[in-house]
Amino acid sequence: LPVKTYEVVPVEVDRHTRKLAQLTMDLLTAEGISLEKAIGQEGKGLGVAFEAISQLRKALAAAKIPAMLDLVTECEEEGEPVLVFSYHRPPIDALADRPGWAVITGDTPATARTLIEGEFQAGGLKGLGLTIQAGGTAMTLTRAHQAIFVDEAWTPALNEQAQDRLCRIGQTRGVIIKRLVAEGTLDERVAEILGEKQAIISATVDAAR
Repeated sequence: LPVKTYEVVPVEVDRHTRKLAQLTMDLLTAEGISLEKAIGQEGKGLGVAFEAISQLRKALAAAKIPAMLDLVTECEEEGEPVLVFSYHRPPIDALADRPGWAVITGDTPATARTLIEGEFQAGGLKGLGLTIQAGGTAMTLTRAHQAIFVDEAWTPALNEQAQDRLCRIGQTRGVIIKRLVAEGTLDERVAEILGEKQAIISATVDAAR
């Protein structure tokens, strides 16, 4: 399989979102909850604290849309097809009406998914936006060798499956995975934790081969 290269793209978010991020971190501190625990348990039993984290992550995803669009524009200008993944809907919805683009979300019927996949692979689309839950499996999208992850699922396996839509048999180039990370927020620590968890999983898989 082709080599994956990971790039972190720092994103400066607006003052309101940064303030929301700080309030959420203050809540976690007051409750004695670490991000590692929240991610490891996927929110089970954390109640209001986890709801606050979930709302913040959705706000951060939306705040990163301008940076996402800048990267998308660069790829278009270079004539480079690209995939955009997000755990949350707003970034993908922002691509729905973009000329030359299609999106796949939980609302996309199976027949439409197949048609969109075929159109992208045949060169009929500039790019494709996908939610990780809806577009992370059962498709081959090897025409792109670049993917932008606006935000990620808290389960590393889901993110890995999404990456494998372009990093699979039939890919002729090295794959570049760009992760957008909001500077000065818990987004940075979440990215670190997910990276650490994925490294452990990858090492375990490699050792079992």
